[in-house]
Amino acid sequence: MVRWITRGRVALLGLALCAAGCGGGTSVPPRTPTAAPTPTAPPTATPSAPAPSPTPSSASVEGWLTYHGNLARTGVDATSPSLSSPALAWRSPALDGPIWAEPLVDGGQVIVVTVGGSVYSLAAATGQVSWRTHVDDPISRSDLPCGNVNPLGILSTPVIDPATQTIFVVAETTSASHEMVALSEADGSILWRRSIDASAPGVVSLDQQQRAALALAGGRVLATFGGLDGDCGTYKGYVVSVPENGSGPTDTYILPVANQGGIWSPSGPSVDAAGDVFVASGNSEVGSSTTFDMSDSVIELTPTLQVEGYFAPTDWRYLSQTDLDLGSTGPMLFGSEILIAGKDGVLYLLNSTALGGIGGQVASLGLGSGSFGGLAEDGTTVFVPTVRNLDAVSVQGSTLRLAWQGPATWPAILSGGGVWAVTRSGGDLVALSPASGAQLYSLPLGSVEDFTTPTAFAGQLYVAAGDQIIAVSGV
Repeated sequence: MVRWITRGRVALLGLALCAAGCGGGTSVPPRTPTAAPTPTAPPTATPSAPAPSPTPSSASVEGWLTYHGNLARTGVDATSPSLSSPALAWRSPALDGPIWAEPLVDGGQVIVVTVGGSVYSLAAATGQVSWRTHVDDPISRSDLPCGNVNPLGILSTPVIDPATQTIFVVAETTSASHEMVALSEADGSILWRRSIDASAPGVVSLDQQQRAALALAGGRVLATFGGLDGDCGTYKGYVVSVPENGSGPTDTYILPVANQGGIWSPSGPSVDAAGDVFVASGNSEVGSSTTFDMSDSVIELTPTLQVEGYFAPTDWRYLSQTDLDLGSTGPMLFGSEILIAGKDGVLYLLNSTALGGIGGQVASLGLGSGSFGGLAEDGTTVFVPTVRNLDAVSVQGSTLRLAWQGPATWPAILSGGGVWAVTRSGGDLVALSPASGAQLYSLPLGSVEDFTTPTAFAGQLYVAAGDQIIAVSGV
């Protein structure tokens, strides 16, 4: 049953711009931070040709072209009017597999990918299929050493370049290879495809998973890798950068870990206006070593993957030993700052121009339970999805303060004066007041996958429910 609660209009303030180890604890365990070890210099990738002009991270007025609407990953829809009377608009036909990625919107089309290995274009007005391209057959869960996705085809959120009308996706094939594929937005025809599996010691393609959203930076497409749910086998977190035209060298940055250190959060890399790339890593098999290995870190890279800086909590080694990934969310750009929260339930505020190394945060706030997926913002308020609640945190200078707590949800977005998210239990799409967390609207979705997050554009919202897309009007 749809529930619409009439309340005073809520103004949308400040319009702005599973991977490995997903089963973290539901509360902050007691811990004593260790002393910061002396960091070793992180390795850098071999540079390729100079990068083109960087891709800006501001919100697009053309569509919802990447995870959370922009490369800052703020989750703000600046195109929709104030909430009127939200209502179910349409349900798409059943597609060829469950949908784990966030839908994208461009030019009257809703672009959807499935773990069945296909890319769909749906008419935004009706939900009918305009075209479908089956990129590759997916790999079965029974052919993988562990994991929680079956089958495993296209898992991550694609990215669209509006200048060339090109969609970029990453598919896993039956042979456990990972291929980046470029498709024409007009008709779904494949423009090029190439393997992006890294060839390096400790990188086994069968044990790697490409879960994080793709990004564009400096004329290149970025994808990151972690491991399968369960942290089985031999894998390393790494980033790959491919020219948008599909030709030329592929740059790769691999974490200097003995094993693991996945870069897996669904929100993917964030990119600032200068083209610098920010990624977050997870736990590594650090053992008894005190040598810093870039696990549980926020890492700043150039588009060609040169390391420019990093941040890690002082207890990074403890986080690795207890599977409390900092990288269970991705970095969200917040003006000249970065916000990120991990499985240990601590929200960090960082200076994006000087990440600060080990223990270099500007501020931090304990939330009480672990965070997963991606953050969103509304002016000076940041919305952090945790296992227990959706936490609204006020950011005033270097002060972080909990403003309110709502129901436990997957990552939220802001649209039309509402905070929109899918509840972790029950799978309801809800709209909450940004000011108080009061519920404004609710729609049962039924079956949803982990980390399901909505998309909104021009007064309509789109959200995945199993193998269908559901559209809500009046947003």
